[in-house]
Amino acid sequence: MTWLLSKDILIVIDVIDSPETPPTCVLTMGARAVLTLLLGACVCFASRSRTEAAHAFALPTDRKLRRPPPVALVARTATAGPGAELKQFVRPKQRLPGHSVLAFFRAIGLMWTMLCLSAWVVPAISAGLPVVKRKDPVARKYVDRVICAWSQMTTWPFFSVKVKGRENLLPKDQAVVYVSNHQSFMDILSCYHLSRSFKWVSKASILKIPVVGWAMKRTRTITLEREDRRSQMATFRQCVSTLQEGASIFIFPEGTRSPDGALLEFKKGPVSMAKRAKVPIVPVTILGTGRLMPSKKEFFLYHNRAGVQVIVHPAVSAEEVQETPDKEVLLNLRNTIESALPLELQKGTVASCGPQVLQGQAAMDGPEGGLFTVECKRSIDADRYFYNLPCNGSYSISGLALVPPLPWQTRSGIPGEYKLDTEEDETEEPEFVPLPPPPKGRTQRQSVSAEAFGEWNQRVIFEPAVYPKTPDQTQELVEVTAQSFLFTSLEEKDLRVVIAAMKGPLILESGHRIIQEGDTGDHLYVVTDGSMDCVKVIDGVEMVVKTCVKGDLFGELALLYNCPRAASVQCREPAVLWELDRATFNNIVMEGVQRKRNQCLSVLSSVPLFSSITRGELENIIDALKMERRPRGDVIISQGEVGDHFYIVYEGQVMASKITEESPEPVMMIHEAGDYFGELALILEEPRAATVVASSDPEVCLLSMDRATFKRITGEHSALHGFLESNVDRYA
Repeated sequence: MTWLLSKDILIVIDVIDSPETPPTCVLTMGARAVLTLLLGACVCFASRSRTEAAHAFALPTDRKLRRPPPVALVARTATAGPGAELKQFVRPKQRLPGHSVLAFFRAIGLMWTMLCLSAWVVPAISAGLPVVKRKDPVARKYVDRVICAWSQMTTWPFFSVKVKGRENLLPKDQAVVYVSNHQSFMDILSCYHLSRSFKWVSKASILKIPVVGWAMKRTRTITLEREDRRSQMATFRQCVSTLQEGASIFIFPEGTRSPDGALLEFKKGPVSMAKRAKVPIVPVTILGTGRLMPSKKEFFLYHNRAGVQVIVHPAVSAEEVQETPDKEVLLNLRNTIESALPLELQKGTVASCGPQVLQGQAAMDGPEGGLFTVECKRSIDADRYFYNLPCNGSYSISGLALVPPLPWQTRSGIPGEYKLDTEEDETEEPEFVPLPPPPKGRTQRQSVSAEAFGEWNQRVIFEPAVYPKTPDQTQELVEVTAQSFLFTSLEEKDLRVVIAAMKGPLILESGHRIIQEGDTGDHLYVVTDGSMDCVKVIDGVEMVVKTCVKGDLFGELALLYNCPRAASVQCREPAVLWELDRATFNNIVMEGVQRKRNQCLSVLSSVPLFSSITRGELENIIDALKMERRPRGDVIISQGEVGDHFYIVYEGQVMASKITEESPEPVMMIHEAGDYFGELALILEEPRAATVVASSDPEVCLLSMDRATFKRITGEHSALHGFLESNVDRYA
């Protein structure tokens, strides 16, 4: 249905009637269409801009409008050799969700709720106002608690707020400077869920907002005129005085709201006032408020199913603030807050030959047919790598990094495509923002990289090379690879493909150097005879740090992390090696590992034992599990023996039997996929309570965990340990 209200206004509403659509559904959609038309017409005649009114009440029929893609930050450099810094990045115009009737009325409802609740807030605060003017600390805290309760009651009907890291909050009576990212007016209401008393540092114009401005005046909010230098100095002195009196300060060091959620440049004021008052600083990250009420859309409150998260990071002590230069403290605070933001909003650096870098995705603009490598670094947490991405002159690419999953993977753990769209609005120039230099120091390797495939890097059918081998050589390689963590998760057919693709044998003489430290690596090597020395330059002297013997492999780090060779490798005595190329490693080994990992994640997610464990913690547990295959009839554990392992049934069935003094006949129990056993001996430090035998034909697949790992994981997760203890009587 289409109505033309004027030459500038065209409202189109689609009502689909199909044999599968119930009549009531059609009537409902029709009623909504008529209601929307009436509301749009009313606003059109009352608005100064009819076009804006029509847009405000148009029903978006495009799925992309209802679920916009994440904001893309494209980093640009003129030349980008290895280790090049990103001097500046361009921020395309943010694609926010369109205006909607529901969002408008949600915002009105929020304001109305706040106004109604003020019916008891105003008398409650006014009653203590004379005392507050005398700066009585008890009265100040009383007023702050009233405002805190008011804010929490206002937000409760509209969105949820979860606070993570409460253990990092300092005592309530200690003066603290809280610093946080800022992306929405909802940040203020969300921060009151910290249940702490603090004073805001805000622009003076916010005090003009009805009710909210009145409440902020009563809490002695410190105001600031951004363009007035004298006002800035007066505000600074007032903040220091407030901190010295024992009250806390909450400030947004960016100075304004971020239009897309990415951090802007931090001002040094919070660090200076904390150093002057000799108080600690607590960094806070706020997630989700930008989706609720984006910048420049203050009259629309959108629905955010994930709610709002307020993450409290460990505090920077007053001593550390005093001893560390201001710039370094400010950079550490920014990196800490940024570490909790989505990956696409974090800064990056060029690893090699990359003309552009985009927070974990590559925005390509170079000669067609070229290859480049992209490294996305975060100062806190793991590195993310993308490499061998084809340059075809496009600004769109789909990418994937493995372990841990990236934000655009589906909830089931199956990797999904993230399409980057950097199309800019023709009427608005992109905003250039200087990027701070990347932090120094290396981070611990925690991630594993893989080839990125997508719209502009289409997957092709991979046909690995096949090098002939004798049966003895094949069997020898099977035994060697079975001992390596890289190949333990592979299916037998995939392992056979990998072994067939190993080139060799390479026969080396003593002293031959096959890997040079710092070089780019494209192969890993398996030692089947002899020995190899790993040599590293330490203080200008080459030293042997490890010796690889038969059954070892080396060179895998360059393939796992796409990094230069960490050490040189040379032949200690005549040796025989087999080499595996990067293409086979990426297409067979890494995909097999990820496929098996996703399967394990799917199985463990359905186990009641892990119901209280988050996805990230569950992935760490998967890293600690080993896969075992037992043929039918094999005894896995025996009653009465000392237990050293905990088992989870991955595929197949096992039969548990127990003989007691009361009953000479064994008591039988069947464990299927998702069940677990063997925990009793590890919890109670007692012998095995039952015998468990593999009963599936031809074999059963188990996930096992040794005693030390079991103790560590259950100790870290009290809920997991409590669940196990509550089920100790399963074998009784």
